[in-house]
Amino acid sequence: MTVTTSIGICADDFGLETGINEGILALVAQGRLSAVSCLAQGQYFSRDSAALASMDVDIGLHLNFTEALTGSDLSLPVPRLILQAYSHALSTARIRAQIDQQLDRFDALVGRSPDFVDGHEHVHQLPVIRDALLTALKHRYPKQAIWLRSTRPARLSHALPRAQRVKAHLIAALGAKALRSQAQQFGFQMNTDFVGVYDFSRPHPLYLKMLNDWLSQASTGTLLMSHPATGVDVADRYGVDRVAEYQVLSSDGFATLLGQLDLKITRLSSLNLAA
Repeated sequence: MTVTTSIGICADDFGLETGINEGILALVAQGRLSAVSCLAQGQYFSRDSAALASMDVDIGLHLNFTEALTGSDLSLPVPRLILQAYSHALSTARIRAQIDQQLDRFDALVGRSPDFVDGHEHVHQLPVIRDALLTALKHRYPKQAIWLRSTRPARLSHALPRAQRVKAHLIAALGAKALRSQAQQFGFQMNTDFVGVYDFSRPHPLYLKMLNDWLSQASTGTLLMSHPATGVDVADRYGVDRVAEYQVLSSDGFATLLGQLDLKITRLSSLNLAA
């Protein structure tokens, strides 16, 4: 007897561009997403936050410390942020203030607390930031069951390019193990493992092929990260890949793949996940 596997699929960067918002809202309506991660400081977050809040989907904060968005007191290039985090040169007070500012804006515009929190470019797992984040969440939402994104890779098919597999493990090495340990101490749940990492700036297999390679290894609680859009700003560094992701995720081919792999797209907030 085949057992259906429940997975999460999250679209990142809601609020950044109109095409991103439109693509994400369409995919939620189609039942192709179970989670949406929001840049609360994004220029277009307020415009579409009410529409998103009315939908059956986990809505979370995409914590930002690398994009110069509205209200960003601290935004650094990723390598510099990593260096300062690991050398403990970041100001805990400034980090906590920016976390609270983003949570304040999220709560006000969505009308409720986040179902989950992750990080734009995975910054939520870095030293100093993860400490301040966990403390802030426990203080602000003491009775709220919030889950956190783990970047721990799932079993990665060797059909995927080696560079992709290496990148996934490098991202996890920046703090996945420490975040999981601290999340357990604070009582937060996490996705079991993580897929969806690839390099937008380099040639890569077709997105549907990568989805097959990622999801063929999925287990209950696996989270797939995505970045779909119906269209993008010409300066968007992810460019055509966002549109390609939207086209595939909305396609009959993706529905067929889910059926072939016996996968069910599920809100992770509804699962009993381990920390």
